[in-house]
Amino acid sequence: MKQHRLIRFCCVALLLICGTARGQILRDHWSHEVTFGGGYCLNEHFSIEFSYFYFPWRYLGVGGYVGMHASGRDRQIPFGPVSSTPDYSSWILTSEHAKVTGLTLTPSLLLTTPAVRVNALAISLRVIPGVTLGLPRERIEVEYREVDADKLVEYSNYKYERYWLKGNQWLSWSGKVALNLSIDELGFGLGYGVSNYDIWNTRRSGNIEGTSFQSFYPTPQALYQYFFLYASWKF
Repeated sequence: MKQHRLIRFCCVALLLICGTARGQILRDHWSHEVTFGGGYCLNEHFSIEFSYFYFPWRYLGVGGYVGMHASGRDRQIPFGPVSSTPDYSSWILTSEHAKVTGLTLTPSLLLTTPAVRVNALAISLRVIPGVTLGLPRERIEVEYREVDADKLVEYSNYKYERYWLKGNQWLSWSGKVALNLSIDELGFGLGYGVSNYDIWNTRRSGNIEGTSFQSFYPTPQALYQYFFLYASWKF
């Protein structure tokens, strides 16, 4: 009788040990990951990104990012004289369109190194190359005024017109390097990235009444740098 109890106890203990070991193995083989984060680009714009990656292999993820970008501060609002009609003397971009925004989709690969463990903390390095798809068109609203746009005086005659701007950049590339810290399914990371995505590209193409928008926005660069943070969850 005592032998039967001992055998039963050993079997239960073995099942518990195996179950714990299996759980630990599963924690090292997450198949899905979602992240939410934000960054700051050195050409003075902020971004918020949501990502999803599927891991067919422990060190390789396939997925991408959906990003929202917005200029970090108000620049001089484009304005100029009106020559097409005598009813108005000047035009100015409305305040609702003073900031530049952009929506992007970035299909990416996620390459990660084996994790270095410090107790429960797993530390790894990630490299994330991707291709960014942006919106090449933007609609703006312009206010036509009866007085000079740069004078702080009252005006009684005005109208609003909407225009579509078309940029020449809808496809760009990006590359990120991130330090990832995680405990089980929860993670946190910070990193550095480079890209040729230009949030000002479409806005620079604007031209109203012979006045180009290019002088109101930053000069285009071949490469933009940014820093970012994110939180992640694996399942």
